[in-house]
Amino acid sequence: MRQHFSSQRSLIVMGAAAFALFAGHVLEAQAQDRDSADDERAWEFIASLGIPFGGPADGIEEMMRASGWDDTSLGDVDHPFSIDPTPTWALSLRRSLRPHLDVELMATRAVTGGTHGFHEEGFAFGQFLFLNHSVTALSPIVSYRVGGWHAGAGPTANRVSVDLGDFAEEDSKEEWKLGVLADTGITFPRRSRLFFEGRGQYRWIPDTSVGPSTSVGAFPEAVPVTMPEVDIQLSHVFLSFGLGARF
Repeated sequence: MRQHFSSQRSLIVMGAAAFALFAGHVLEAQAQDRDSADDERAWEFIASLGIPFGGPADGIEEMMRASGWDDTSLGDVDHPFSIDPTPTWALSLRRSLRPHLDVELMATRAVTGGTHGFHEEGFAFGQFLFLNHSVTALSPIVSYRVGGWHAGAGPTANRVSVDLGDFAEEDSKEEWKLGVLADTGITFPRRSRLFFEGRGQYRWIPDTSVGPSTSVGAFPEAVPVTMPEVDIQLSHVFLSFGLGARF
Protein backbone atom coordinates (compact mmCIF):
# COMPACT_ATOMS: atom_id res chain seq x y z
CA MET A 1 0.00 0.00 0.00
CA ARG A 2 2.79 2.42 0.93
CA GLN A 3 4.58 1.63 -2.32
CA HIS A 4 1.33 2.37 -4.18
CA PHE A 5 0.95 5.79 -2.49
CA SER A 6 4.65 6.50 -3.03
CA SER A 7 4.25 5.75 -6.72
CA GLN A 8 1.24 8.04 -6.94
CA ARG A 9 3.14 10.87 -5.25
CA SER A 10 6.02 10.37 -7.66
CA LEU A 11 3.66 10.52 -10.62
CA ILE A 12 2.00 13.67 -9.23
CA VAL A 13 5.36 15.37 -8.67
CA MET A 14 6.57 14.41 -12.12
CA GLY A 15 3.29 15.60 -13.68
CA ALA A 16 3.45 18.91 -11.81
CA ALA A 17 7.05 19.39 -12.89
CA ALA A 18 6.18 18.64 -16.50
CA PHE A 19 3.21 21.03 -16.38
CA ALA A 20 5.37 23.78 -14.83
CA LEU A 21 8.01 23.24 -17.50
CA PHE A 22 5.39 23.36 -20.25
CA ALA A 23 3.73 26.48 -18.75
CA GLY A 24 7.11 28.14 -18.52
CA HIS A 25 7.76 27.51 -22.19
CA VAL A 26 4.29 28.86 -23.09
CA LEU A 27 4.77 32.03 -21.04
CA GLU A 28 8.23 32.56 -22.51
CA ALA A 29 6.84 32.13 -26.02
CA GLN A 30 4.02 34.61 -25.29
CA ALA A 31 6.54 37.13 -23.94
CA GLN A 32 8.67 36.71 -27.06
CA ASP A 33 5.57 37.21 -29.23
CA ARG A 34 4.71 40.40 -27.35
CA ASP A 35 8.29 41.64 -27.67
CA SER A 36 8.23 40.77 -31.37
CA ALA A 37 4.92 42.61 -31.82
CA ASP A 38 6.31 45.61 -29.97
CA ASP A 39 9.41 45.54 -32.19
CA GLU A 40 7.21 45.33 -35.27
CA ARG A 41 5.19 48.33 -34.09
CA ALA A 42 8.07 50.45 -32.89
CA TRP A 43 6.98 53.37 -35.13
CA GLU A 44 4.02 55.66 -34.50
CA PHE A 45 2.49 58.33 -36.74
CA ILE A 46 0.07 60.88 -35.23
CA ALA A 47 -2.09 63.48 -36.97
CA SER A 48 -3.67 66.01 -34.61
CA LEU A 49 -5.63 69.22 -34.36
CA GLY A 50 -4.37 71.74 -31.83
CA ILE A 51 -4.90 75.26 -30.60
CA PRO A 52 -2.41 77.71 -29.03
CA PHE A 53 -3.09 79.66 -25.84
CA GLY A 54 -1.23 82.83 -24.95
CA GLY A 55 0.66 84.99 -27.40
CA PRO A 56 1.23 88.71 -27.98
CA ALA A 57 -2.31 90.15 -28.15
CA ASP A 58 -2.13 92.17 -24.91
CA GLY A 59 1.19 93.78 -25.80
CA ILE A 60 0.07 94.69 -29.31
CA GLU A 61 -3.17 96.24 -28.05
CA GLU A 62 -1.18 98.32 -25.55
CA MET A 63 1.07 99.58 -28.35
CA MET A 64 -1.93 100.50 -30.51
CA ARG A 65 -3.56 102.47 -27.69
CA ALA A 66 -0.34 104.36 -27.06
CA SER A 67 0.18 105.26 -30.74
CA GLY A 68 -3.32 106.37 -31.75
CA TRP A 69 -4.78 103.18 -33.25
CA ASP A 70 -7.56 103.02 -30.66
CA ASP A 71 -10.41 104.98 -32.31
CA THR A 72 -13.96 103.81 -33.07
CA SER A 73 -14.73 102.87 -36.67
CA LEU A 74 -18.03 102.92 -38.55
CA GLY A 75 -20.63 100.75 -36.86
CA ASP A 76 -19.35 101.79 -33.41
CA VAL A 77 -16.59 99.17 -33.44
CA ASP A 78 -14.08 99.91 -30.71
CA HIS A 79 -10.40 99.36 -31.44
CA PRO A 80 -8.04 97.77 -30.83
CA PHE A 81 -9.46 94.28 -30.55
CA SER A 82 -7.87 90.86 -30.98
CA ILE A 83 -8.90 87.74 -32.85
CA ASP A 84 -8.60 84.46 -30.95
CA PRO A 85 -6.17 81.76 -32.12
CA THR A 86 -7.64 79.19 -34.51
CA PRO A 87 -7.27 75.37 -34.51
CA THR A 88 -4.41 74.18 -36.68
CA TRP A 89 -2.58 70.95 -37.55
CA ALA A 90 0.21 68.95 -35.97
CA LEU A 91 2.01 65.91 -37.49
CA SER A 92 4.35 63.62 -35.60
CA LEU A 93 6.56 60.59 -36.33
CA ARG A 94 7.78 58.73 -33.24
CA ARG A 95 10.17 55.79 -32.75
CA SER A 96 10.47 53.67 -29.60
CA LEU A 97 14.16 52.98 -28.93
CA ARG A 98 13.86 51.25 -25.56
CA PRO A 99 10.97 50.28 -23.26
CA HIS A 100 10.92 53.78 -21.73
CA LEU A 101 12.71 55.93 -24.34
CA ASP A 102 11.16 57.53 -27.45
CA VAL A 103 12.46 59.93 -30.08
CA GLU A 104 10.10 62.01 -32.19
CA LEU A 105 10.01 64.56 -34.99
CA MET A 106 7.00 66.89 -34.82
CA ALA A 107 5.82 69.54 -37.29
CA THR A 108 3.17 72.06 -36.23
CA ARG A 109 1.54 75.28 -37.33
CA ALA A 110 0.14 77.62 -34.68
CA VAL A 111 -2.02 80.55 -35.79
CA THR A 112 -1.61 82.63 -32.65
CA GLY A 113 -4.21 85.25 -33.60
CA GLY A 114 -4.29 88.88 -34.69
CA THR A 115 -5.04 92.42 -33.52
CA HIS A 116 -6.92 95.17 -35.39
CA GLY A 117 -6.43 98.90 -34.86
CA PHE A 118 -8.16 101.96 -36.31
CA HIS A 119 -7.06 105.59 -36.69
CA GLU A 120 -9.90 107.96 -37.63
CA GLU A 121 -7.76 110.90 -38.80
CA GLY A 122 -6.13 111.26 -42.20
CA PHE A 123 -9.14 110.50 -44.36
CA ALA A 124 -12.93 110.54 -44.12
CA PHE A 125 -13.11 106.79 -43.61
CA GLY A 126 -10.06 106.52 -41.35
CA GLN A 127 -7.28 103.98 -41.59
CA PHE A 128 -7.03 100.39 -40.37
CA LEU A 129 -4.04 98.41 -39.16
CA PHE A 130 -4.22 94.60 -39.14
CA LEU A 131 -1.43 92.75 -37.36
CA ASN A 132 -1.67 88.95 -37.66
CA HIS A 133 0.91 86.40 -36.49
CA SER A 134 1.62 82.67 -36.69
CA VAL A 135 4.39 80.14 -36.02
CA THR A 136 5.36 77.05 -38.06
CA ALA A 137 7.70 74.78 -36.10
CA LEU A 138 9.83 71.66 -36.57
CA SER A 139 10.75 69.98 -33.28
CA PRO A 140 12.86 66.91 -32.43
CA ILE A 141 11.71 65.56 -29.05
CA VAL A 142 13.22 63.00 -26.65
CA SER A 143 10.65 61.49 -24.27
CA TYR A 144 10.50 59.20 -21.25
CA ARG A 145 7.50 56.85 -21.39
CA VAL A 146 5.68 54.91 -18.66
CA GLY A 147 2.75 52.93 -20.06
CA GLY A 148 0.62 55.32 -22.08
CA TRP A 149 2.07 58.49 -20.51
CA HIS A 150 5.13 60.33 -21.76
CA ALA A 151 7.05 63.50 -20.96
CA GLY A 152 9.87 65.04 -22.96
CA ALA A 153 11.62 68.13 -24.26
CA GLY A 154 13.57 69.35 -27.25
CA PRO A 155 14.64 72.31 -29.39
CA THR A 156 12.31 73.92 -31.94
CA ALA A 157 13.07 75.64 -35.22
CA ASN A 158 10.30 78.25 -35.54
CA ARG A 159 9.33 80.09 -38.71
CA VAL A 160 7.71 83.25 -37.31
CA SER A 161 5.34 85.17 -39.57
CA VAL A 162 3.92 88.65 -38.86
CA ASP A 163 1.50 90.13 -41.39
CA LEU A 164 0.74 93.88 -41.27
CA GLY A 165 -2.05 93.83 -43.82
CA ASP A 166 -2.61 95.87 -46.98
CA PHE A 167 -2.43 99.32 -45.39
CA ALA A 168 1.21 99.22 -44.26
CA GLU A 169 4.46 99.74 -46.14
CA GLU A 170 5.88 96.57 -44.62
CA ASP A 171 3.34 93.92 -45.60
CA SER A 172 4.88 91.03 -43.69
CA LYS A 173 7.91 89.78 -41.85
CA GLU A 174 9.21 86.23 -41.68
CA GLU A 175 12.24 84.97 -39.81
CA TRP A 176 13.62 81.87 -38.09
CA LYS A 177 13.77 81.70 -34.30
CA LEU A 178 15.36 78.85 -32.31
CA GLY A 179 13.38 77.94 -29.18
CA VAL A 180 12.67 75.03 -26.82
CA LEU A 181 9.58 73.12 -25.77
CA ALA A 182 8.39 70.93 -22.90
CA ASP A 183 5.95 68.19 -23.85
CA THR A 184 3.66 65.71 -22.11
CA GLY A 185 0.84 63.49 -23.33
CA ILE A 186 -1.29 60.37 -22.93
CA THR A 187 -1.74 57.63 -25.54
CA PHE A 188 -4.64 55.15 -25.38
CA PRO A 189 -5.13 52.28 -25.90
CA ARG A 190 -1.48 51.40 -25.42
CA ARG A 191 -0.93 48.33 -27.65
CA SER A 192 -3.54 48.54 -30.40
CA ARG A 193 -2.75 49.32 -34.02
CA LEU A 194 -4.82 52.54 -33.93
CA PHE A 195 -4.88 54.87 -30.95
CA PHE A 196 -5.77 58.34 -29.68
CA GLU A 197 -3.36 60.85 -28.21
CA GLY A 198 -3.90 64.00 -26.18
CA ARG A 199 -0.93 66.20 -25.38
CA GLY A 200 0.10 69.60 -24.08
CA GLN A 201 3.24 71.62 -24.78
CA TYR A 202 4.82 74.84 -23.61
CA ARG A 203 6.81 76.47 -26.39
CA TRP A 204 9.31 79.18 -25.60
CA ILE A 205 10.17 81.34 -28.61
CA PRO A 206 12.42 84.43 -28.50
CA ASP A 207 10.57 87.70 -29.06
CA THR A 208 10.46 89.18 -32.52
CA SER A 209 9.97 92.85 -33.37
CA VAL A 210 8.14 94.62 -36.16
CA GLY A 211 8.02 98.26 -37.21
CA PRO A 212 8.21 101.12 -37.24
CA SER A 213 5.81 101.01 -40.17
CA THR A 214 3.70 103.69 -41.85
CA SER A 215 0.12 103.21 -42.99
CA VAL A 216 -0.46 104.34 -46.58
CA GLY A 217 -4.24 104.48 -46.19
CA ALA A 218 -6.95 103.15 -48.44
CA PHE A 219 -6.68 106.18 -50.77
CA PRO A 220 -3.77 108.37 -51.91
CA GLU A 221 -5.29 111.37 -50.07
CA ALA A 222 -4.93 109.65 -46.70
CA VAL A 223 -2.41 111.13 -44.28
CA PRO A 224 0.25 108.54 -43.34
CA VAL A 225 0.14 107.31 -39.75
CA THR A 226 3.10 105.53 -38.16
CA MET A 227 3.02 102.40 -36.07
CA PRO A 228 6.04 102.34 -33.73
CA GLU A 229 8.31 99.35 -33.29
CA VAL A 230 6.72 96.66 -31.12
CA ASP A 231 8.11 93.47 -29.57
CA ILE A 232 5.90 90.47 -30.27
CA GLN A 233 5.97 87.67 -27.68
CA LEU A 234 5.06 84.42 -29.42
CA SER A 235 5.74 81.92 -26.61
CA HIS A 236 2.57 79.91 -25.97
CA VAL A 237 0.90 76.73 -24.71
CA PHE A 238 -0.24 74.28 -27.41
CA LEU A 239 -2.95 71.69 -26.67
CA SER A 240 -3.78 69.00 -29.24
CA PHE A 241 -5.77 65.81 -29.72
CA GLY A 242 -5.30 63.36 -32.55
CA LEU A 243 -5.40 59.89 -34.05
CA GLY A 244 -2.35 57.71 -34.51
CA ALA A 245 -1.22 54.40 -36.02
CA ARG A 246 1.54 51.97 -35.03
CA PHE A 247 3.55 50.12 -37.63
